[in-house]
Amino acid sequence: MLEAERQLAIVTEIKSSVGVSVSRLAQKFGVSANTIRRDLEKLEKAGIVKRIHGGAVLNDPGGYDLPFEERQIEHKDEKDAIGALASSLVGDGDTIIIDAGTTCLSVAKHIKSRPRKDLTVLTNSVAVATELSNNPGIVVILCGGMVRGLTLSLVGPPAEEFFESVHVDKLFLATGGISPDKGILTNPNMHEVPVKKRMMGVADEIIVVADSHKFGRVALCPFAELGNVHKVVTDSKVSGEARRLVEAFGPEVIVA
Repeated sequence: MLEAERQLAIVTEIKSSVGVSVSRLAQKFGVSANTIRRDLEKLEKAGIVKRIHGGAVLNDPGGYDLPFEERQIEHKDEKDAIGALASSLVGDGDTIIIDAGTTCLSVAKHIKSRPRKDLTVLTNSVAVATELSNNPGIVVILCGGMVRGLTLSLVGPPAEEFFESVHVDKLFLATGGISPDKGILTNPNMHEVPVKKRMMGVADEIIVVADSHKFGRVALCPFAELGNVHKVVTDSKVSGEARRLVEAFGPEVIVA
């Protein structure tokens, strides 16, 4: 098991058990206690867990912000299916925003795999900009701002001001959680919220891309109402009840 995969599994184990001991994790993953301690130290520095005597607990049980590389592994097949379907909504001549996040990166990868003419992509994601750079037919514009290492997103006043000054046909929006009951989108990091709001304010069509595990998850910061969203693209594991509740607020749910 790779280090990133083990750390993701550790977070899952801590979340399901509320807290867990170093010895239990070492036994479960077949590694030394020192290896687990190093994993927990990295996860604590990332703000995901809080170390306690002999073990660890989640730092924010309501919505954790995993490092980008680890989130790429999480629900990879679902994100790939979502990216393929969402990319089909992009036409020649479109001007679009692609938000930061691993599902949005999957959208970018599938856009790259299909030739486009006169497509302009605005983004706050270092990963998305890198993925689409040097592609004939695609103009990529990366906003300014401070780079968040966990998500490779650009945040702060320069990013906010940039997105206030443009207009786009479509926005592909990432979210940390979708509440079918409350009809809201939430995000685990407050610094990303103002940028998301500016993006939503300049797009003719707002398309949320989120795997089914985001349904029912409520993170720290609410940033939008589902009634302001046009489409939600998700995977086939979404429940019929969750889909019905989301669509009652207005957006069309498209299953990949």
